[in-house]
Amino acid sequence: MKSAWNQLRPAMVPYVWGAVALGYGLGHWDGARPMGGLGSLLATLVAWLLLQAGTMWWNAATDRDEGPVLWGRPGTPPPVPLAVATLIAAVVVAFWASAAIGVTAALCAALAAAYSAERTRWKGHPWGGPVVNVVGYGLATPYAGFAASGAPLTPRVAILGAIFVSAVASLYLVAQAFQADEDRRRGDRTYVARYGALSTVLAARWCLDTAGVLALGMVLAGWLPRSLLLGLPFGLVLRSTLILGGTSPSPAWASAVAAAMLRTALVALAILSAQYVVDDLSGRPVAGLGTARGLPLFHGSSTYP
Repeated sequence: MKSAWNQLRPAMVPYVWGAVALGYGLGHWDGARPMGGLGSLLATLVAWLLLQAGTMWWNAATDRDEGPVLWGRPGTPPPVPLAVATLIAAVVVAFWASAAIGVTAALCAALAAAYSAERTRWKGHPWGGPVVNVVGYGLATPYAGFAASGAPLTPRVAILGAIFVSAVASLYLVAQAFQADEDRRRGDRTYVARYGALSTVLAARWCLDTAGVLALGMVLAGWLPRSLLLGLPFGLVLRSTLILGGTSPSPAWASAVAAAMLRTALVALAILSAQYVVDDLSGRPVAGLGTARGLPLFHGSSTYP
């Protein structure tokens, strides 16, 4: 049981749930909607915990890692049939939340199978692995939370989604940047095995910079609160952590980058929360309706449907 828990990589669960919660919160923030869909959110969180378990167990059964892995430890994984059953259970729970969330969970389960199954083994492909992780963690996971909110999709939400996808792509590349030797021993043609550690770190930097430029552009354009500029030092520390430690990638460096990314996100959420309180106490429009250009650009009127 302890080995199964370790193979689930429990340190990743807060990130997974955080991505779900981020989508859910964004759905409410974008149009200053009243809180709703809590039952769907709870079911989604349970479903994504099961998805995490099934995905990581199948991945561990395929890899049989002997060296260090980010957020986990090598060990004996549960059998593949249990991983498959857990993925199926995740999809069933997700459909209880809503049809859209169920379909999204089914997509994630299919990606998990394509990633780790011996016949497909996308995890060993230089582009298949990144696509699975970016779509699964970067796009589908926050979308499930967004769907639980019941909010309509807007251009601003789509751009924020692109920022999150870029950040997840960066983190995925960071997580494999120190595993080139072990991947090559297994015969995997992962991105780092094919292009090398330094090229992987450079690609991670490009993805992170893309996210940063998009976010900064939205702030300066007034599509996000300009108070978010207060979090810029944390973003610069994140970028420095990735670049300076990336000359010799290690598990400790990857963990430091992940921690800096989480810290930056938490600071941004704290600033948004403080801005909401200040606007509310001042009688001004709050959340996404209170940004300099958010209301006319993204909603077209002074009321949100």
